[in-house]
Amino acid sequence: MSETKHTAGPWVAIRSIPEEGCDGWWIKAQPHAAMRGFTNDLAWVNGGQENEANARLIAAAPTLLSIAKRWAALDGGRWLQERYAREKAELLADTAAAIAKAEGRS
Repeated sequence: MSETKHTAGPWVAIRSIPEEGCDGWWIKAQPHAAMRGFTNDLAWVNGGQENEANARLIAAAPTLLSIAKRWAALDGGRWLQERYAREKAELLADTAAAIAKAEGRS
């Protein structure tokens, strides 16, 4: 797999506070596991129902990319045959969870 050149995940979409004059979503990343909270601002998405869905999808991007790479590795035969069934089951569960997050169902 190629080297990651983007900000590592997880990313989240955090709703702004409309009462403070901002209506939209911040896309933020947690740069280090030891840090509390998501502090690294990556993007801003204006308010609105469609843009809320866009913000969730952007926030899910690192997870979706990781899952796509894992599926590609599975198809490429780089996984040992005896691990295939277990790895595939885990990957299917991770895929369903990532889709739910991107669609705002988690």
